[in-house]
Amino acid sequence: MNPSAQSLYETAFFSEPLIDLGDHNPAFRGILMPSSEFGVAAVGITSQFLDSAETYHSKYTSDDRSKARQAEYRDIFEWHGLPTGKPLAILDIGAGSGGNTFIPLLNLFPGSTYVATDLSPNLLGILNGLYRASTLDCTLLCVCTDACRAPMRHETFDLVVGSSILHHLIDPRQALERVHAVLKPNGIAIFFEPFEKGHAVVALAFKQILRQSREGRALDPRVQKVFSDMLLDWGVRSGRNKQADMYKRLDDKWLFTENYLNDMCVELGFDRISMLRRPVPGGKFVTFVENVLMLHSSLPRSIMPDWAWAIVRDIDETLSPDLSAELHIEDWFSVRKMR
Repeated sequence: MNPSAQSLYETAFFSEPLIDLGDHNPAFRGILMPSSEFGVAAVGITSQFLDSAETYHSKYTSDDRSKARQAEYRDIFEWHGLPTGKPLAILDIGAGSGGNTFIPLLNLFPGSTYVATDLSPNLLGILNGLYRASTLDCTLLCVCTDACRAPMRHETFDLVVGSSILHHLIDPRQALERVHAVLKPNGIAIFFEPFEKGHAVVALAFKQILRQSREGRALDPRVQKVFSDMLLDWGVRSGRNKQADMYKRLDDKWLFTENYLNDMCVELGFDRISMLRRPVPGGKFVTFVENVLMLHSSLPRSIMPDWAWAIVRDIDETLSPDLSAELHIEDWFSVRKMR
């Protein structure tokens, strides 16, 4: 993009000048930042998103995941009656490296103007590299900024997307309030977040497995540690009160409930949230536990004995497909700006 065109887009979406971080650190050439935020310490971001950005990108991004996301987005937009194939003004909050949002969304909405925001210039640098190496048709602005404070113009975006961002924030209401402000009337926001009710079902299975291991059934100590760690983590993230000092030091702060999100969204002027219901072939809860073992400690499925897997399988075999789909563990929800 030539400098004059970039300046035009910056002015269209931001209410203050943006600086290029590449003028201060060549590694971040093309990553922009609101002038008022330059030199201000970022709050709530840890090393996994900065120095370890490449590792984080590799862990959570893949072509298969990107394709799955694209199919899920299509379902959401069809439900809202939003036709694909035409350009939109899209804001991605907490965009990270963009593999799970930027690429699939641009495949659905070629020619769009895409503003990717994140607190990590490292992750945005990866996103910028993916864009330069692709044939995606879009105008891209990578802006290192806090989504809760970003100086953006009101009612300028058709679509806002946030993939696994709200649960990192002490006050997600602040971000949703800003999203409401920057959306055009009737605009749509979509978010991928963890939900308490699905995690609670898995927690009951973990507690039963750990109880039986204490009563003498063989269970690898590494599995015991994973389950104990996750139970502690999920316990801290449940509930609405996040005022304790410890939350300032935690990456993951929330397991959401639909009631909590509905209360916020309706009060802010959105409609009630719509959840994406997506059955997982082969057992939703078994698949989730496999992912927990792998992502937490790189442990294979075989590390867990058959008796423990039987407890998890009982969940999938007991629930009807409809109930299983309603017990959201990690899922997309969408809202439309009503007023």
